[in-house]
Amino acid sequence: MLIQLLLQLNEPEQDVVPQWIAPVMFGIVFICFLVFLIRVVEHWYAWRFDRPLIRNLFVYKRLSPQQELIIDENFPFYKHWKSRKKKILQHRIVSFIESTDFEGRGISISDEMKIIISTYACLLTFGRKYFKYILIDKIIIYPEAFYNGYKNSYHVGEFSPSKRTLALSWADVLTIDPKGKRNLLIHEFMHALQWEAKVTDSFDSDRFRKYYQKMLRLLLKDSVRKNVKKANLRAYAFTNEYEFMSELAEYFYQHPLEFSLKLPEIYHLMRKILNLDFKKLTYTEIQKDMLALPSLSDY
Repeated sequence: MLIQLLLQLNEPEQDVVPQWIAPVMFGIVFICFLVFLIRVVEHWYAWRFDRPLIRNLFVYKRLSPQQELIIDENFPFYKHWKSRKKKILQHRIVSFIESTDFEGRGISISDEMKIIISTYACLLTFGRKYFKYILIDKIIIYPEAFYNGYKNSYHVGEFSPSKRTLALSWADVLTIDPKGKRNLLIHEFMHALQWEAKVTDSFDSDRFRKYYQKMLRLLLKDSVRKNVKKANLRAYAFTNEYEFMSELAEYFYQHPLEFSLKLPEIYHLMRKILNLDFKKLTYTEIQKDMLALPSLSDY
C-alpha cells in the first residue's frame, strides 16, 4: 500500500485542458474563415459589377448641430438629401477629420475650414468603399496663395504624395463658385485619388485604373479629342494626365448635365471611376434661377 502511494506521488501530473478552449478556438477559426470568405465574395463582386458590394458597414459617427449647419450653408443640395445619405456623409466627414492633421500657417484653423474641406473630400469619394485618402496625412492651410521655393512660384493648392500633404489657400477655397469652372478642392483631391490608384491594389483603385485606361483609348479618336477641346475645360487641363483628370473631376462636379451632354462617353467613364452619378439634378422653388444641384446618387 505504501509503495503504491509513493509510485503515485512520483507520477508526473498531467495538464488538464480547460473544456472551454476547444469551442473558443473553433469560434476564432470560423470567424477568420468567414472574414476571408466575405473578402473573396466582395472582391469578386467588385470585379464583376465594378462597384463595392458593401460601402458602409458601420455608420455611427455624427457631426454636432453647429457643424452640420456649416454644411447646410455651404452645400445647398444637402438639405434635399435623404436621412440615410446624410448619416453616411457625416460619418465619413468625422472619420476624415479624425484621421487628418489640419495645420494653419499664418491662419487659425476653425471648424468651418475642417468641415468645408472634409465635405468636398468625402463627396468625391462618396461612391467608394475606401473613402479615406491614404496619401493625405496632413492638410496645411494658408490664408492666401503661398510660395513654393522649389518651383519658384506661388500656388493656391498643392498635393505632395511623397510628404502625404495637401496645401491649400483658404482665400481660394472661399471663392469656389457652384456655377463656375473652378473648384480648387475637387481638383486637388482628385490628384490624391489618381496617385492612390497608382500605388494601391484596392478594388476602388482597380476600378480607377481600369476606366482611366479606357478613357485614354477613347481619347485616341479624333472626334472625341475635338469634342474635348470644345468642352468647358480650361487650357490648363492639357498640361499633363494629372491636370486633365482633375479638370474633368471639376467639370463632373460643377456642371454634370453639360458634361454628360457634350462628352457623354467620357462622362460615363468618370462616373464609373468614382462610382457616382452627378447628372441627377434637383430643382427647388427656392432656386429661382433653377440652379442645378447635384443629387449624389450611387452609380
